Amino acid sequence: MKLQFISIDAIFAVVVFLFALFLLAFVWYDINTSLSLAASASVSSMQAQLSSLSSQLMGPGVPSNWNYMGSSTSASSFGNVSIGLATGGIGNFSMQKIMTFESLANSDYYHSKTLLGVGFDYYVVIKNTNLNITIGRRPQPFDSILTQYVSNSRVNLANAPATMYVYVWTNTSFGVS
Repeated sequence: MKLQFISIDAIFAVVVFLFALFLLAFVWYDINTSLSLAASASVSSMQAQLSSLSSQLMGPGVPSNWNYMGSSTSASSFGNVSIGLATGGIGNFSMQKIMTFESLANSDYYHSKTLLGVGFDYYVVIKNTNLNITIGRRPQPFDSILTQYVSNSRVNLANAPATMYVYVWTNTSFGVS
């Protein structure tokens, strides 16, 4: 028997190894691309929901007297309304609507998300020098927020200037269920 410099078995093993490595790289790239596309779509969705929610709250709502349509402790009693906080013009907030929305969100947060058309968690802060109103689910330190977007708007509240901050946030990873 002759001595061979490289055996056929060694060549076959290298070919199989390189094929497996190529296959692994291809699958890894495909998974990474899929996750990136899913995350990008989720981020776009979150930004769109923030913009929609902020605009919706700046208006009067539909119907404009939605705060008298149901019980402020039961979001489901409001039926199909669109919540808005303004009265008499965009950005002129009604304290009655704010209190109704606050009570509604505190008593039935998940149904209030449905009324607002928001799939992510939300948190609204309206404040001026004398007042600090918080509505929705405030992110807690244990929530481990992964993504958060904020919008702020100047508003009038009881004939005084105020600022409304709208937060849309999630503690789940995009692209992974």
